[in-house]
This record gives sequence, C-alpha cells and structure tokens, in this order.
Amino acid sequence: FGTLDELKYSQFVRLQHFPSENFYYNLAFSYQREDNDFYYRKDNKIAMFPGDDGIQLFSANSSRFSLGGTNGVYGGEPGRGYVDQYLGQADFNWQINKHNLLKAGFSFKQNKADIFVRGFRPTPEWLTRQWPLQSDIDPTQLTYDQYWNALIDYWKNWNTTYGNPNTNGFEQFGGRIGITDNPAFQRDFQVEPREGAAYLQDKLELGDIILNAGLRLDIFDPNDVVPINFKTESFNLGAKANLQKAKTKTQVSPRFGISFPISSNGAFHGSYGHFFQMPPYQRMFNEPLNVLTRFQLEGRTLGNADLEAEKTIAYEIGLQQAVTEDIAIDVTAYYKDFKNLLGIEQIQTIDNVTYQRYINRDYGNSKGLTIDITKRHGLVNGGVNFTLSFAKGSSSDPAALFLIQSATSLGGEADVFPERKILSLNWDQRSTVNAFVNFVKPKNWSIGLVGFIDSGQPFSPSFVERFDISEREFRNGAFKPTRWNVDLKAKKHLNLSGLKSSLYLKVDNVFDHLNHNQVFSTTGKADQVARLPEEETRIKTALNGEGVFTLQDVDLFPDFFSSPRSIQLGLEMKF
Repeated sequence: FGTLDELKYSQFVRLQHFPSENFYYNLAFSYQREDNDFYYRKDNKIAMFPGDDGIQLFSANSSRFSLGGTNGVYGGEPGRGYVDQYLGQADFNWQINKHNLLKAGFSFKQNKADIFVRGFRPTPEWLTRQWPLQSDIDPTQLTYDQYWNALIDYWKNWNTTYGNPNTNGFEQFGGRIGITDNPAFQRDFQVEPREGAAYLQDKLELGDIILNAGLRLDIFDPNDVVPINFKTESFNLGAKANLQKAKTKTQVSPRFGISFPISSNGAFHGSYGHFFQMPPYQRMFNEPLNVLTRFQLEGRTLGNADLEAEKTIAYEIGLQQAVTEDIAIDVTAYYKDFKNLLGIEQIQTIDNVTYQRYINRDYGNSKGLTIDITKRHGLVNGGVNFTLSFAKGSSSDPAALFLIQSATSLGGEADVFPERKILSLNWDQRSTVNAFVNFVKPKNWSIGLVGFIDSGQPFSPSFVERFDISEREFRNGAFKPTRWNVDLKAKKHLNLSGLKSSLYLKVDNVFDHLNHNQVFSTTGKADQVARLPEEETRIKTALNGEGVFTLQDVDLFPDFFSSPRSIQLGLEMKF
C-alpha cells in the first residue's frame, strides 16, 4: 500500500460557426496534463525491524500469503514523471444538396512523456545477510514464535554487525539499500511522438438507398531512433553510429456502408472498412538504448519505435425486420481480419547476448453472427441478444514468445524459431446471451432485470500426473465454466412535501452466484486444485507446522470469482 498523488487537469477551447444554413464547422483545442506520484513515504526512512516505523525491506510469505513488508522505496523527483498532450482538431459539414452531405476534418496531437525513476538496490551485505545463517539462528531448535522473536533481535542489531555506511548513498538507508547510477535500476528519458489525421466522407441519399463512403489518412511520427543493426555487438547496439530515425508511418483507410429497404418493414445494411491503431506507447518507448551494457541487455525486452499500426479489416451484413409495431429483429453477420498484431522477436547479438524486442508479427480473425430481438413500448418491454462468435489467431499476448528448437546432426547447433500455431484467442467466447426486461408504469414505478449467460473463455490445462506433455500442445485447449448473472433495478416515484422524489433499489448479482472468472489449470475451476497425494501431504504438513493458514486458505483466491450479491437502497430528491 502507499499514497498516490494524482494530478490531472485539462483546458479546452471550442468554436462552432454557421456561415450559412447548409454549412457549419467546429474548431477545438485542448491541453491536458497527467502527473502521478506513488510512494509509501518520501523520506525513505528504513525500518530496522518488523513493527518499526519506516519502509520494511524484510518481508516473508507463508504459502503465497504475505506476512508483511512495505519495500517500496521512493524514486521520484519533483517536476518529473508527467505526460502532456496538446490536441487541435477541426471538422466541416456541408449539405451540398438534398442528396449529398459532405464531411471533412483533420486533427493533430503532440504528446510529451517525461520518464524518471531513480535507481536503488540492496547492498551486498544486505543481500547476503538479510536472513541469518543457521549458525546464527537455528529454526529447527525453536518454535514458530521463538524463531520470529529471534529474527527481530537479529534485525535490530544488523546495522551494528553488518552495516556498511562507506558506500555512497547507503548510510542514509541504514546500510541496507543505496542509490545507484546503474541504468538497469533507473529510467530517465523523454519521448515526444506526434500524430495527425484527416478524413473525407460523403453521405449520399438516393431515395430509399443510403450510401456512406469515405477515406481517412493517419500519420504517426514516433520522433525517436531505432538501431540499424539489431545483431551488432551488445555494446554497440545503442551507439549513435548504429541509430537512425524511426520512419514516419502513414495509413489510408477506405470505409463504405450501404442500407436500403427490402420490404415495407425491413431493410438491408452492410459495411466494409479498414481500421488502424498504433500500438501502446509502452511497447514503443520503454528503454533508452544508449545506456545498456551487455549484462543489462541480456534477457531484456526492448520497445520498438518503428512498429507499424495494427490493422483490422471488417466486413458486416445484416437484415432488420419489424415483426409488429413495437417488436423488431436484427440479424447481423460479421468477419474481422487482424494483421500486424504485436509479438516478440528474439535476437542474438554477435557477442552472444540474447534479448527480445516487440515487432508486428501476429495475426488473427474473428467471425460471428448476432441476433437481436427488441420490444420497445408498453407496460412490458425488453430485448434479448444472442451472439455466436469464433476468434482465432497466432497469439493472444504480445509479450508471449513460444520458441521451437529443431534437432540437428551430431555436433551442430539446433535451429530456434518462433511457433506459429493458430489457436483460440483468450477472448474466444463461443456463445453469449444478453437479455433485459422492464416493467414500467410511467411516472409511477419501474422494475428492470438485466442478465447474461455465456460460455467460458479458453485456458491452458496442465496435468499433474504427466510431466512429459509440452505446455504448448494444449495451449488454450480447454474452456472455463459457463458464466451467468442477473441484476435488478427498481424505482418508485414519490411526492414528498411537493418535492419530486424517488425510492430506488439496486441489487447486483440477485442470486449471489459466483462465476469462475479465473481457474486453476489442473481442474478448470476456481474452487478446486488437483495435486498428487504426496504433494498435498507435504503442503499440509508444512502448513500445520506454521499454524497460520489451512490448505483451504491457500487455495482460495477471491479475485478468481465474480463479485457477490450487493444491495443498495436509497432515496433521491430533486430540488
């Protein structure tokens, strides 16, 4: 836990002008700043023993439960660590004639992110003697309480016995941690990417036929540098001679839509479009390359300012039909193709240092069918929506890298290459039903029920009795349990002393059903763990020796479940 000082403020200016009855435009400018400062205590006072005032560097765990510790050392600095954003945009709307409505616009965005985190690291003395050797304190000869009391005495006297205040920055923190200028422990850089966009769209109305067609141009300038040779010697990777400006990216997105009636109560609609989205800045800018040594580079995942935009091509067709005056049905089929999704590439330098970087590698697609039925009016109204969908691709996680090592002849090195297997994506939810129903007497009372039921999402099973099965063979090969929920909202309008008032009731999860949002890979359930008998016996013996937690405590993860029933009752008055 700690304190979060969060400062956000925005300034907006907007102008709307109507030069004529059939033409108007909007101009807008804004400036926004976000400044976050998270800390336990800024003076970085170190606690000498558990219970002492200050940052407690010592912490312990008992079967995944933390028994204490607040080891967050403050590494910020006033005036650093902020994000500024400047935005200007304009749109123009011109009704040329009764058939054509022309829309156009442009925008420009300038971002500035200042990244600063001061580096700290434990002293060599604290790393080696934070916990006593068995020759100092023998836990096998002590009870649980006696052992912890002996540890407190050990930590109280630690500075006198082992403290080394001669190293720069260590004396301030009791010889246990210190400030370091090692770039592996600190971040100090700025990035200022720029974005621009422009679009042109025409809405063409030809009787009952409505056409929408347009083009959008997106421009992104990362305003940063990237290596020329990614496999050069590690010490040369971030050298100025090996850096070049990242390319400016331009994307053109055509979009088209059409709708027309097919009967007096029905209509057809369809659309096609390209959509682009730049990757998150965290994937593009996360390390200043020019300060990494070979030891800091080994195993590190670097951002890539030269990433391309992730691309989606979407197709959709559908039919709308009025069954009665207040009942309508809409059937829509869609297909989406994803390209240039983020993945990770593993690279080995000439001097045998292995690191990773983000690249546009993965792809996927989703397709499905939705059926929507609604009743709009009357004492009882509501709707039900059913979706059947399939989502598959080469990876669900841009930070995941699965490598395959091929066999070679004797004495040769095996080839290593990334796996490219099309699997169910993490959000591949095969079927979903959403429904709502409202009972309404206007200006008097209303009762509404909202619910859903959906099939489980994929997870990767594991097998406790088999250690020879590769994890990748069954990745996302099973599905979590079905999820469902019902919420209720009710309101009664009142007139209290001439004031418009209402009594309301809100019940989330009416039936107090706990959905299994996350599951154990051995069972596919959130409330069951499969273990080998000898492994369960070993854990129970250790827990009984500690006398703190039971096996049921250890296996219970509240965040694996959905929220329990929640009831709110209130009175609302309008003055």
